[in-house]
Amino acid sequence: MKTLLWFVTDQLVATAGVGFSAPLLLTQASNLILVLGWHYPALHRYLILSENPYFPVQITIGLILGWLMGSCLQRRSMLWVWVLPFMFLCYAIVNIPTISPLLLSMLLHSGVTHSQLSHYLGRGCQLKDRCMDQLLITMPFYASGAYSIGALLARNLNKGRRLETPKQFGIVLAVGIVFLVATAVDLVLSSRQGWDWSFPLAAATPAAVGAYLLVLALKLRRQITAPQIREQFS
Repeated sequence: MKTLLWFVTDQLVATAGVGFSAPLLLTQASNLILVLGWHYPALHRYLILSENPYFPVQITIGLILGWLMGSCLQRRSMLWVWVLPFMFLCYAIVNIPTISPLLLSMLLHSGVTHSQLSHYLGRGCQLKDRCMDQLLITMPFYASGAYSIGALLARNLNKGRRLETPKQFGIVLAVGIVFLVATAVDLVLSSRQGWDWSFPLAAATPAAVGAYLLVLALKLRRQITAPQIREQFS
């Protein structure tokens, strides 16, 4: 039961956690760039976030989170979170022309003017055409795959080495703070444009990921200090 619970947790972090955090983190990063006086057109943000079939931002965040979690927790479930999204993607390619038929013209359904592979893995489905199939089906597979790869890399690199180090604690703590600060800033800036009930819902997932990282950092801190305390009293 405990193993299943951890698998569900890793699955949610690797898919929903990455999916909801990516636009928030990229938005705040672009805002920081503007504050520093650099020019960064907002159009570029949307192009790299959702207007391409490869989702580089989500893959990068998935790799980072997978590496952080994998280097700290070493759970085998992290290595298999890609399986369910992959199975769903394969099923969609074979059997689902589109998951949003009411939003799309029939010409944009897979198998009409483009192949199923192009629809889910190429440029056949674009968010600008109100096609969300890749965002809802393909992106979770890429994000979870990156998460598993990050966890596997951390697992292999840390073989034979002590996992709990002050440097690792600092990295996990810093990333957790980045998630929480970005969430708070996004809520403040969004509320200035007019409050909406969806703001807290959109911020809940990245805030939960940030809180999870802080708890993990505190756990690492206790594991680092425990041997030192025992040495003092031995």
